[in-house]
Amino acid sequence: MERRGSSGLAVPSTSQGNSEGGVQEGAKQHSRPSELRPRVVLLLRNFKFRVAGCVLLVLMSILWSHSLYAAGWRGQPGDSSSVGKRGVLRTFRIRVKESIRGRGPYNEDKGACPLHYQRMTYEDVRDRGQVPYLLGGRRQPHCRTCNSKAPWANFCSWDYSKFSGFRGPVCPEWLQEQLLTWMIESAERGRPGFKEMLTMTPCDLFPLLRGRTLWLMGDSMMQEFMKAMMCFMVEFWDVDRQPQPPIQPHSEPYIDFEWPLQGWCIQLPQDARICLLRANTADQMLDFVFPAFPKLGVKLEDVVLVNFAMWMNTDDQYHGNMTKFREHVWYNLRDLPLMMWRDASVQHFDTLSGDYIWPPRTNSCVPFRDVYLDDQNHLHSWDPALRTVVEGGWRNKLAYAGLIDLQMPIVHTWNMSLGMWNYHTNYREEPGDCTHMCHPSAYQVWLYAFYETLKALPPDARASAQRHLMRPGTR
Repeated sequence: MERRGSSGLAVPSTSQGNSEGGVQEGAKQHSRPSELRPRVVLLLRNFKFRVAGCVLLVLMSILWSHSLYAAGWRGQPGDSSSVGKRGVLRTFRIRVKESIRGRGPYNEDKGACPLHYQRMTYEDVRDRGQVPYLLGGRRQPHCRTCNSKAPWANFCSWDYSKFSGFRGPVCPEWLQEQLLTWMIESAERGRPGFKEMLTMTPCDLFPLLRGRTLWLMGDSMMQEFMKAMMCFMVEFWDVDRQPQPPIQPHSEPYIDFEWPLQGWCIQLPQDARICLLRANTADQMLDFVFPAFPKLGVKLEDVVLVNFAMWMNTDDQYHGNMTKFREHVWYNLRDLPLMMWRDASVQHFDTLSGDYIWPPRTNSCVPFRDVYLDDQNHLHSWDPALRTVVEGGWRNKLAYAGLIDLQMPIVHTWNMSLGMWNYHTNYREEPGDCTHMCHPSAYQVWLYAFYETLKALPPDARASAQRHLMRPGTR
């Protein structure tokens, strides 16, 4: 005869008397060891399920916490204990961050700006009630640098009277007014980006820089763009201290800015930096700059904006440099941060294409005739001879062909800079330089273009480029 035990298993009945007498109700039963074995097996099974459940719960908690991190959660304001954590799950965390649509290491909102900038309305700028921050408008009501006598504070005020006879590229007041008028007219015509450009604040750009370094790598045009960045973010760094070189030199401080790795850095709050790495050609970048990345402290979460163009004036020379640069990035993309490209700058020499030739025909900078910018920021011309200009110049055509496979984001500046022919003449207060420009001018427009390009990147911009290069047949 069998009896159902408390565990639900069928347990053979035992009796103290004869088989006919059966088992008395309430009699105490004694189980042999062999009869306990099924119960032990069941308990072990239940224990395994409990352990497995606990492990699953822990894994789900870890996944959820890292999903929150990737979605922008940083704990309490001011608590930086969770920022920049590194551990065994760092790679996993990066993948989770890149898998969330609309958020990622380049375009996520990482918190409030450390400074307060009241956003101007477009109507106030249009009616000349406010000067845009991009063109030198000051933070109100607390302007830390307005009364500073430091050279950078004076330069970034764009006050031409302070630079009379100075070899500094500050535009005269009438050119600054002309630039503002053109930007307002473009906004009134509905050209994309101009209203946003006129109302942009440094706090729009800062969240994209927090916790990383923006490396600007290129020739003298990138050097001038660095100055535009410094002046736009002038309230965020100590203008009373001389900016430091990215690598401390072995001898005296840098003098020759034409040499690779010459440059400087400004330190912003919350572990953000902007650094210039001077390099005129791809050969210099490959021989000096890229090998110095570990010493420079370049991190995968950084952003590198690259350009080289003006030092190469033939197709063969520029194509050779682009090929070397492309090959290096191709084979080292896994170890590089996000790489971005700024297109070649427009020039306004007295030639059909605006390019420099030797000897120059004249010392004057001239506008492009029969080329116009439409309301969608596209160029057009009735002259077939100007087709290359309309398409962005011969350097950009070569560069774009080499950068397509790399999926490298491109900051387009050519079209909106084409009409600024008269901003060259005051770069060093002497005629003949139709490449560089005074400030503020095209560099400030480039800054907005860079911001829009960086902000619009998908969350897995760097990872998608790697996956693209790993596909068969992409090379």
